[in-house]
Amino acid sequence: MDVLKKIQKLPEIKRKIILWTALVIVGLVLLSFWLRDFKERYQGFNLKLPSFEKELENLPKLEIPNINE
Repeated sequence: MDVLKKIQKLPEIKRKIILWTALVIVGLVLLSFWLRDFKERYQGFNLKLPSFEKELENLPKLEIPNINE
């Protein structure tokens, strides 16, 4: 409580500087948490596309007959 009373007695410009400094620090902390979470999610994200090569191997082979005239 002592700190709040001291801040209240300061001139308005100094109180605004303290306010904006605190807001910037809190914002940077929140941004760092968000970036860390985003990085973890991005690394854990695997786009699983079907393997068409395996599917093509399993398809029956088409044989085209030779037509000789």
